[in-house]
Amino acid sequence: MINALLRSALLIAFGISAQAANAQFFGNHGSGTEASLFSGAYAGLELGYASASGTTEYPVLAGGTVRSRFEPGNGRGFGGFVGYNIRKNDLVYGAEIRYVNLVRLADRDPATPEDREVMEYADLRFRLGYVRGKVLFYGAAGWSWAKFRVHPGSVFTPRPNQTNLFGPSVGLGMEYNLSERWLFGADYTIRKLNGKFGEAASETDLDVGSLTFRVAYRF
Repeated sequence: MINALLRSALLIAFGISAQAANAQFFGNHGSGTEASLFSGAYAGLELGYASASGTTEYPVLAGGTVRSRFEPGNGRGFGGFVGYNIRKNDLVYGAEIRYVNLVRLADRDPATPEDREVMEYADLRFRLGYVRGKVLFYGAAGWSWAKFRVHPGSVFTPRPNQTNLFGPSVGLGMEYNLSERWLFGADYTIRKLNGKFGEAASETDLDVGSLTFRVAYRF
Protein backbone atom coordinates (compact mmCIF):
# COMPACT_ATOMS: atom_id res chain seq x y z
CA MET A 1 0.00 0.00 0.00
CA ILE A 2 2.70 2.53 1.00
CA ASN A 3 4.91 1.68 -2.01
CA ALA A 4 1.97 2.21 -4.38
CA LEU A 5 1.06 5.52 -2.77
CA LEU A 6 4.71 6.63 -2.88
CA ARG A 7 4.89 5.94 -6.60
CA SER A 8 1.69 7.92 -7.13
CA ALA A 9 3.01 10.84 -5.08
CA LEU A 10 6.25 10.90 -7.09
CA LEU A 11 4.36 10.84 -10.41
CA ILE A 12 2.24 13.77 -9.22
CA ALA A 13 5.38 15.60 -8.12
CA PHE A 14 7.12 15.16 -11.47
CA GLY A 15 3.99 16.24 -13.33
CA ILE A 16 3.71 19.40 -11.27
CA SER A 17 7.42 20.10 -11.75
CA ALA A 18 7.09 19.90 -15.53
CA GLN A 19 4.28 22.46 -15.47
CA ALA A 20 6.19 24.73 -13.13
CA ALA A 21 9.19 24.71 -15.45
CA ASN A 22 7.07 26.21 -18.24
CA ALA A 23 5.12 28.78 -16.24
CA GLN A 24 6.22 31.01 -13.38
CA PHE A 25 4.17 31.48 -10.25
CA PHE A 26 4.53 35.24 -9.98
CA GLY A 27 5.23 37.45 -12.99
CA ASN A 28 8.93 37.92 -13.74
CA HIS A 29 11.39 35.29 -12.58
CA GLY A 30 13.38 36.32 -9.55
CA SER A 31 10.85 38.86 -8.30
CA GLY A 32 10.87 39.57 -4.57
CA THR A 33 7.57 37.76 -3.98
CA GLU A 34 8.62 34.63 -5.86
CA ALA A 35 12.02 34.57 -4.18
CA SER A 36 10.31 34.48 -0.79
CA LEU A 37 8.38 31.27 -1.53
CA PHE A 38 9.33 28.39 0.80
CA SER A 39 11.12 30.76 3.19
CA GLY A 40 10.22 31.56 6.80
CA ALA A 41 8.12 29.78 9.42
CA TYR A 42 5.32 27.34 8.61
CA ALA A 43 2.92 24.98 10.41
CA GLY A 44 0.50 22.36 9.21
CA LEU A 45 -1.31 19.04 9.49
CA GLU A 46 -0.67 15.67 7.86
CA LEU A 47 -2.55 12.44 7.28
CA GLY A 48 -1.29 9.16 5.89
CA TYR A 49 -0.15 5.59 6.32
CA ALA A 50 2.55 3.95 8.43
CA SER A 51 4.20 0.53 8.40
CA ALA A 52 6.64 -1.25 10.71
CA SER A 53 8.75 -4.38 10.79
CA GLY A 54 11.41 -5.80 13.06
CA THR A 55 12.06 -7.97 16.09
CA THR A 56 11.10 -7.36 19.71
CA GLU A 57 11.51 -9.04 23.08
CA TYR A 58 8.52 -8.03 25.18
CA PRO A 59 6.88 -8.86 28.53
CA VAL A 60 3.84 -11.14 28.69
CA LEU A 61 1.08 -11.48 31.28
CA ALA A 62 2.15 -15.03 32.17
CA GLY A 63 5.53 -13.70 33.29
CA GLY A 64 8.90 -13.31 31.64
CA THR A 65 9.41 -12.20 28.05
CA VAL A 66 8.92 -13.51 24.52
CA ARG A 67 11.01 -12.62 21.46
CA SER A 68 9.35 -12.64 18.04
CA ARG A 69 8.93 -10.76 14.78
CA PHE A 70 6.76 -7.64 14.62
CA GLU A 71 5.01 -7.26 11.25
CA PRO A 72 1.71 -5.42 11.72
CA GLY A 73 0.99 -4.38 8.14
CA ASN A 74 -0.21 -0.81 7.55
CA GLY A 75 -1.69 1.58 10.11
CA ARG A 76 -2.92 5.15 9.84
CA GLY A 77 -1.42 8.34 11.22
CA PHE A 78 -2.59 11.89 11.90
CA GLY A 79 -0.41 14.68 13.21
CA GLY A 80 1.03 18.15 12.94
CA PHE A 81 4.35 19.84 12.26
CA VAL A 82 6.13 23.18 12.52
CA GLY A 83 9.31 24.33 10.85
CA TYR A 84 11.44 27.13 9.51
CA ASN A 85 13.09 27.46 6.08
CA ILE A 86 15.83 29.68 4.72
CA ARG A 87 15.99 30.13 0.95
CA LYS A 88 19.15 30.99 -1.01
CA ASN A 89 18.37 31.28 -4.71
CA ASP A 90 16.96 27.86 -5.68
CA LEU A 91 18.17 26.08 -2.52
CA VAL A 92 16.11 25.78 0.65
CA TYR A 93 17.36 24.53 3.99
CA GLY A 94 15.69 24.42 7.36
CA ALA A 95 14.55 22.43 10.40
CA GLU A 96 11.25 20.80 11.29
CA ILE A 97 9.63 18.96 14.18
CA ARG A 98 6.51 16.82 13.82
CA TYR A 99 4.32 14.56 15.92
CA VAL A 100 2.00 11.81 14.61
CA ASN A 101 -0.51 9.65 16.47
CA LEU A 102 -0.91 6.16 15.02
CA VAL A 103 -3.98 3.94 14.73
CA ARG A 104 -3.91 0.15 14.26
CA LEU A 105 -0.18 -0.21 13.72
CA ALA A 106 -0.49 -3.37 15.83
CA ASP A 107 0.40 -7.05 15.59
CA ARG A 108 -0.74 -10.10 17.56
CA ASP A 109 1.54 -13.03 18.33
CA PRO A 110 -0.61 -16.22 18.11
CA ALA A 111 1.51 -17.82 20.84
CA THR A 112 0.55 -15.19 23.46
CA PRO A 113 -2.57 -13.15 24.33
CA GLU A 114 -0.77 -9.81 23.98
CA ASP A 115 -1.05 -7.36 21.10
CA ARG A 116 1.94 -5.14 20.31
CA GLU A 117 1.48 -1.64 18.94
CA VAL A 118 3.48 1.40 17.83
CA MET A 119 1.37 4.17 19.34
CA GLU A 120 2.99 7.41 18.16
CA TYR A 121 6.19 8.96 16.86
CA ALA A 122 7.95 12.31 16.63
CA ASP A 123 10.70 13.51 14.27
CA LEU A 124 13.26 16.27 14.66
CA ARG A 125 14.91 16.71 11.29
CA PHE A 126 16.82 18.98 8.97
CA ARG A 127 15.73 19.49 5.38
CA LEU A 128 17.60 20.48 2.22
CA GLY A 129 15.65 21.16 -0.95
CA TYR A 130 15.67 22.50 -4.48
CA VAL A 131 13.01 24.82 -5.92
CA ARG A 132 11.56 24.54 -9.43
CA GLY A 133 8.99 27.26 -9.99
CA LYS A 134 6.40 26.73 -7.29
CA VAL A 135 7.53 23.20 -6.39
CA LEU A 136 10.07 22.23 -3.74
CA PHE A 137 11.78 18.82 -3.74
CA TYR A 138 13.65 17.99 -0.54
CA GLY A 139 15.56 15.39 1.40
CA ALA A 140 15.51 15.18 5.19
CA ALA A 141 17.57 13.56 7.94
CA GLY A 142 17.25 13.64 11.70
CA TRP A 143 16.40 11.82 14.92
CA SER A 144 13.13 10.11 15.81
CA TRP A 145 11.27 8.77 18.83
CA ALA A 146 8.38 6.31 19.06
CA LYS A 147 6.35 4.73 21.86
CA PHE A 148 5.88 0.95 21.72
CA ARG A 149 3.23 -0.80 23.85
CA VAL A 150 2.17 -4.33 24.73
CA HIS A 151 -1.55 -4.94 25.39
CA PRO A 152 -3.76 -5.51 27.29
CA GLY A 153 -4.03 -2.79 29.93
CA SER A 154 -1.94 0.33 30.40
CA VAL A 155 0.52 -1.49 32.75
CA PHE A 156 1.26 -5.04 33.87
CA THR A 157 1.29 -3.92 37.50
CA PRO A 158 3.94 -3.48 38.73
CA ARG A 159 5.68 -4.32 35.43
CA PRO A 160 5.65 -1.60 32.73
CA ASN A 161 4.41 -2.67 29.32
CA GLN A 162 5.59 0.39 27.36
CA THR A 163 9.02 1.45 26.17
CA ASN A 164 10.55 4.28 24.16
CA LEU A 165 12.38 3.69 20.89
CA PHE A 166 14.95 6.08 19.41
CA GLY A 167 17.00 6.25 16.23
CA PRO A 168 17.89 8.06 13.00
CA SER A 169 15.46 8.87 10.20
CA VAL A 170 15.75 9.86 6.54
CA GLY A 171 13.08 11.03 4.13
CA LEU A 172 12.13 12.47 0.76
CA GLY A 173 9.30 14.81 -0.09
CA MET A 174 7.82 17.55 -2.22
CA GLU A 175 5.76 20.67 -1.60
CA TYR A 176 3.60 22.67 -4.00
CA ASN A 177 2.46 26.26 -3.55
CA LEU A 178 -1.31 26.38 -3.76
CA SER A 179 -1.08 30.13 -3.11
CA GLU A 180 1.37 32.62 -1.63
CA ARG A 181 0.74 31.19 1.87
CA TRP A 182 -0.74 27.71 1.50
CA LEU A 183 1.30 24.60 0.65
CA PHE A 184 0.38 21.03 -0.20
CA GLY A 185 2.91 18.21 -0.06
CA ALA A 186 3.78 14.54 0.30
CA ASP A 187 6.50 13.02 2.49
CA TYR A 188 8.03 9.55 2.79
CA THR A 189 10.21 8.81 5.84
CA ILE A 190 11.87 5.69 7.21
CA ARG A 191 13.08 5.40 10.82
CA LYS A 192 15.47 2.80 12.29
CA LEU A 193 14.49 2.64 15.96
CA ASN A 194 15.57 0.60 18.95
CA GLY A 195 14.97 0.41 22.69
CA LYS A 196 14.42 -2.19 25.39
CA PHE A 197 11.74 -3.27 27.83
CA GLY A 198 13.06 -3.36 31.39
CA GLU A 199 12.75 -7.15 31.71
CA ALA A 200 14.12 -7.95 28.26
CA ALA A 201 17.62 -9.24 27.65
CA SER A 202 17.71 -7.94 24.07
CA GLU A 203 16.59 -4.77 22.35
CA THR A 204 13.54 -4.10 20.23
CA ASP A 205 14.64 -3.14 16.71
CA LEU A 206 12.01 -1.69 14.39
CA ASP A 207 11.91 0.02 11.00
CA VAL A 208 8.96 2.43 11.01
CA GLY A 209 8.01 3.99 7.67
CA SER A 210 5.39 6.59 6.83
CA LEU A 211 3.84 8.13 3.75
CA THR A 212 1.89 11.29 4.59
CA PHE A 213 0.08 14.02 2.70
CA ARG A 214 0.41 17.48 4.22
CA VAL A 215 -1.16 20.92 4.17
CA ALA A 216 0.72 23.86 5.65
CA TYR A 217 0.41 27.59 6.13
CA ARG A 218 3.51 29.76 5.70
CA PHE A 219 3.68 32.77 8.01
